Parts: sequence; C-alpha cells; structure tokens
Amino acid sequence: MNNPHQPQHAPLRNNFDAILMEAPGIALTDEVNETKTCPYCKEEIRFEAIKCRHCQSMLRTSQNPGASDGMAIFLAVILGVVGLWYKGQWAAGFAWIGGSILLFIVTGGIGLIFVPFIWIGIIIHAAAAKDRN
Repeated sequence: MNNPHQPQHAPLRNNFDAILMEAPGIALTDEVNETKTCPYCKEEIRFEAIKCRHCQSMLRTSQNPGASDGMAIFLAVILGVVGLWYKGQWAAGFAWIGGSILLFIVTGGIGLIFVPFIWIGIIIHAAAAKDRN
C-alpha cells in the first residue's frame, strides 16, 4: 500500500540513480547535452561552452565574468586611464592622455587647471565603458 506522505520517485535507470537521489543538490536529467544559441552567429552550441566552435567568439559565462564596473571606477579614481584599459578600452585611454597633453601644450601650461575635470571625465568614461575583453 502506498503511503501518501512518502515521496513518489520515478523508476531508477541504473544502480547509480539510487545513490544520486540521496545526494542533495544533484538533479537527474535525461538530457545530457543541453545546448544554447551563440549570441553572435546564432548556431547551436553546448551549454557549458566558453568559446563558440563555429565563429570562435568568446562567450560570457560565470567562469568568464568580464571586467567589473566597480573595479574600473576604482582604478580610474586612483590611476586615471588604467580604469579604461582594465575594460579593454586601450584607444580611449590613450586618447585621454593625448588630449590632456595637447590641452597643456596649446594653453601654454594653463590647461593644468582643467586636470580635475579631465580626471572626472575619465572616471565617468570608465564607469560607462563597455567591456571589450
């Protein structure tokens, strides 16, 4: 006679299923090869994929979280354009340096009064920049 308070289980597929059913946090699934769609080429790839085998694009996963905005802001506050470089914005970082040097040269040194505004601009740029790594 079945006890209504006892959970009902599906038939076991093999001897290991009984062991796995006792292990907390392990779910049994029939589908071993789950897939997802590559966001770049739209081809089907394995769910665990870090790199698409079709277009060779790197996929953002929990193992590959990318650059954090908080770290980029921290680096920009302390080291200026390094916050941009942290996010892979190499050209933007060098453009800020070049623009600052150009401002200093054109104004004959008076452009130094704009350094705090330039620094704030770099911080805002680092916070808003997309990760290119």
